[in-house]
Amino acid sequence: MLVGARQRFYDALLVLLVVVLVSITTRATAPTTAQSFADRFSEVCRSRPENPYVATTFAPRGGRRDREMAVLAFRAPPNDDGLVTLTTAARVGACYGLAYDSRRQVLYAGSFHKRATHFGPAGPGGIYAIDLVSGQVRTFATVPNAGRDWHQPANDYHPDMAAREHTGKTSLGDVDISPDFQELAAVNLYDRRIYRFGLPNAELLGSFDHGAAGEPWAEDARPYGLGYRGDRLYHGVVRSAQSTQSTDELAAFVYESAYDGSDMRLVASAPLHFDRGWIWPGSGRAIWLPWKDPPGSIVRDSGRYPQPMLSDIVFTESGDQMILGFRDRFGDMVIYTTPPNQPPPGENFYNTPAGDILPAWPEGDGWRIQTTPEYYRDDYGPGPGNHDETSYGGLGLIPGYPRLVTSANSPRDISSGGAIWLRTDTGRDIARLQIYKFGVGDNFGKANGLGDVEILCPARESPTPTATVTPTLTATATETELPTPTVTDTPTATSTVITPTATVATPTATSTMTATVTVVTPTPTVTVLTPEATATPVTPTATSVAPTTTPVVPASPTPRATVPDTPAPGPSPTPEMPTLPKTGGDYFVGRSDPASWSILLGLLLMALALPIWLRQRHEPSG
Repeated sequence: MLVGARQRFYDALLVLLVVVLVSITTRATAPTTAQSFADRFSEVCRSRPENPYVATTFAPRGGRRDREMAVLAFRAPPNDDGLVTLTTAARVGACYGLAYDSRRQVLYAGSFHKRATHFGPAGPGGIYAIDLVSGQVRTFATVPNAGRDWHQPANDYHPDMAAREHTGKTSLGDVDISPDFQELAAVNLYDRRIYRFGLPNAELLGSFDHGAAGEPWAEDARPYGLGYRGDRLYHGVVRSAQSTQSTDELAAFVYESAYDGSDMRLVASAPLHFDRGWIWPGSGRAIWLPWKDPPGSIVRDSGRYPQPMLSDIVFTESGDQMILGFRDRFGDMVIYTTPPNQPPPGENFYNTPAGDILPAWPEGDGWRIQTTPEYYRDDYGPGPGNHDETSYGGLGLIPGYPRLVTSANSPRDISSGGAIWLRTDTGRDIARLQIYKFGVGDNFGKANGLGDVEILCPARESPTPTATVTPTLTATATETELPTPTVTDTPTATSTVITPTATVATPTATSTMTATVTVVTPTPTVTVLTPEATATPVTPTATSVAPTTTPVVPASPTPRATVPDTPAPGPSPTPEMPTLPKTGGDYFVGRSDPASWSILLGLLLMALALPIWLRQRHEPSG
């Protein structure tokens, strides 16, 4: 009888261990649901609206790292809750453009051509939908005629030489969603048209040419960025001057139209060959240069050759500022440095991009782009006197607050990537976050390792656009975490407004939809940054400049370096970058993760218990 009781005890113990193992495995392999992500983001929007979750894209290196994050979410320090992986490289590949449908809680990501990366399953024209409620990641639509895949997969996409010259010319640029959540627009960099898809069913509504398609210099016109405001769609174009190599022809243009491309007109423009400080003190000025292919022959430029792409357009809620994000094409054409991922012979080490952020102020029925003096002058990294221009071109505005977020190079440590929070009413920085660091894991270092920025909160209703010559900049909400600046100076803005022209076409095309499913996986980590810079507001006074004026390049600024222009100490890049971020802010942990450790622990308990159970079951009952 005692033996029978003992056997029943071991039977019960075995059942308990099985239940524990199933529970551990379920928890480990089925992480926090996407519904909890949606709830988490929405709750933060309600409880801490001044510091919501922000999404950006992360560029995966090569093709063997499909477990790496490709789209992630984060918050500003000191209240950041760590990085949240929204999807991986296996599901979407390399992406730049992001657009958030807050009504349906779906985040859209557009494919992007970047050297040494790979496309997702939908190829160069793929747009992916990340459903934060259901947890599914699927191909939303495929933009037609987006070009071929020029990547060379050999040797894990390294050095991928053929991909260099197609940067900014194939796949997709920005994506954006209309304020009524009925349309998604995407820029096709290959045929240079803007495509429109209905939401949520991906019906192809049509496409139209960019605003400069009818200009004599249309060969050099390169569209990229998008932005909606009310019932108008804005898109950005740069005159690349690639065919002429004339720096005097470099310019940025913003066109406004109805959603379908009709009633198009030019509303803002500015020459781009102006002084922007240093890419690194004494080693490369940040002046924009004509597009050039390929970068490997530019030995004399020491890994610095800024080429502008007008990659994002956002508007403040009050309508007193249009903000333009510029991405440096050079950063997507190059590989940063350091074996085993060093550039091939003929290319430089320490290849460093220099993006930018420019404000534009309303005047009459157009906008004035301010180039000098610099308004967003705290977009440096990691400190004043190092990299003067660091933006990766992605912008996001926090609803209800005068706060702009940009993806950036070296926001905290040298040779890293992350985000900088800036005040729109002063241009000064208020927070910085480091997302990755070169030498820890395998990433692009300074070379455009992140992409677009999207705020994961519902957008507030924008006021009816009104025109005014001189904007009055005021905060729209009370700041609670970060320092409130004081006014100290009033610079003068240099800008250009050009008489608008329009070229519109609407061809018929068909969309392609395929579906794949994945479960969104959170990967919490904390990267706490503490700098809270003293802000100095700027109230610009606009001064018009004739559109054909040749910009005068100021004298070179005096070099001043504060830290070495070398990667921070750390291990060589690993052959395969693991999935989970490391607590403490340095990036990724070792190859195992809590899920696999939990499963191993459960299996170990079973391995220990099973022999005991079998032995007890086979003992004689007498």
